[in-house]
Parts: sequence; C-alpha cells; structure tokens
Amino acid sequence: MTSNVHLRPLTLLCLMSAFLSCGLRGVESRAENELAGSKKKKASPQEMSEAIEKVLKLKTDSYHVFLREASLLAPPLLKGQDWSDIQKLMAKHGFTVVKAWENGDAVHSHHLAKRNAVVFPSGYSLDLQFQLSARNLDRGRFPAKPGKLYAADVVLVSKIAAPYAKVVQDRGYPKGSILDALLTSEKLKEEGGIWPILNSISVHYGYIFDRWAEHSPSGFHIAIEFVASTKEEIGGNQMYFYAASGLDPLQSSDGNEKVLDAFKAQDTIEGIRQGGSGEWWQGEPKTIEANKRKYLKKRD
Repeated sequence: MTSNVHLRPLTLLCLMSAFLSCGLRGVESRAENELAGSKKKKASPQEMSEAIEKVLKLKTDSYHVFLREASLLAPPLLKGQDWSDIQKLMAKHGFTVVKAWENGDAVHSHHLAKRNAVVFPSGYSLDLQFQLSARNLDRGRFPAKPGKLYAADVVLVSKIAAPYAKVVQDRGYPKGSILDALLTSEKLKEEGGIWPILNSISVHYGYIFDRWAEHSPSGFHIAIEFVASTKEEIGGNQMYFYAASGLDPLQSSDGNEKVLDAFKAQDTIEGIRQGGSGEWWQGEPKTIEANKRKYLKKRD
C-alpha cells in the first residue's frame, strides 16, 4: 500500500534535555486564552469541511512538514466552535470515533479520518486522526455539558502493540525524524526496558508554550503509551514529550510577535523534553502489586 505522503531523510540537529517549562495545562490555558480574545469571524460548516478535505489531500515530502501544514488548515477553524457542531461535522465526513471520554473538567474525542495516511518503506504506518477537546460547562458533573473546543489537532497515530526492543530494532520510522529520535532516546530505552509492550505512539504539531519565556517555539507534541498487556486492561504508562522544530520561528503566545532575525525554515529537530507521564493500574491493591511483579521488570 502506498501513501500520499512521500518521505525524505531529515537532519537531527541535537537532542538535549528539557529547556522549556510547559505542561499540558499550560497548553490548554493558552488555547483558552486565544479563544477568549479571538475576534476572528466564525468559520462556516462549508469552510471547515473544505479545510478538512485539504488535510486529507495534503501531500508533502516529510511527515514533519505534513503535520505542520495540516495544523494550519483545519485546527484554527475548528477551535472555538461548539462541541456538538463539530461532532456532527466529524460524523458527516464519516470519521469513526475511536476513543471518547470525559473526566469532569473536559470532554475529549478522537476521530479516525484516514487509515495508513503515511506508509513508510519499512512497512510501519501512521493513521490520521482529528483529536478534539472542550471544557465541561458543568464542571465536575456527569454527564458533561460540553462547551466550545479549546483544542483541535490533526494527529498521526501508530498502533504498535509490540515489545519496545523490537520496535527499536526495526527502525520503522525515517532516521533522524522525531519518532525515530524519541524511540532511540535514553529515556525511552529506560522505560522500554521496564514495560513489556509499546502499545501506541502519536504526534501532532503546534505551539510549545513556555510561561517563563517571552517567545517560544512551535514543534511536535508526542504521546507514547506502554502497557502491561494488550489482551486485558491491567496497567500502563502514558508519556508526553515535546520537540521544538526548525520549521517555524520563535513567537509570542498570542502569535503577534515572531523572532525573524536570521531565521530560515528547516525541517529539523532542535530539542526533545519530557512533559510528564501518567501510570495507571486496574484492580485492588493486592492485585496491582501482584501484576507489577508479574509484568514489569525492576527499575535500576
């Protein structure tokens, strides 16, 4: 099976430890502030549909560039729209809901837009999803009363369900690309040596907010999930990473100021840092401890 996205080797400038100070909540807060201060005309259903079709037809030489271009097409039109309207729009396009949940504060849904949107020579592939989030207007109450979207991302997702060591050995993603760089990093080697299964990996492009900096980069937001088993809901660890890209200049959080001095867009990675993680287990305390002993290797 071939892909509409053709890939080329990328240059990895450097991998370095955390240099930004940003959490998921910081990203959400910035998105909400943008919505509150936005004076742009609300996009029509037709305009949003046309933008979605452009994403589906998008062709680039690099999945880095694909994600960057896709982030400029549909997400700006979807953010700020009513949750119910966008859910109807996703259904109209025939996008299957692959995951949906609420946690009291917000509601989230992931929609499969295109299987095997990117296929690599190795046989590894990435599906295209639209991942949406909106605040619960009845915070803390269930069922939620969704408001307007504060997040709408075009995401490339790979369901791997294989031992980490095999994934690294396969080198299924283009060398020097963000997924290859992260999977071969020391932090992933450490975690991959503990958990038996690397279940999935996803990546999208967007602003990386640093509350302590006047200007911050844009780049890649990656989520990696390790699990104890693919047959049962036993336990897992969701890890988040950020990597600045050379495709966009540093800019202010409102996007009005860009640092353009000597800037030249390059398809490069300028840093990777961990943004947090969340480990979970099912069952009573005794069951959890027994499963940890059964499935996990000891940390050094």
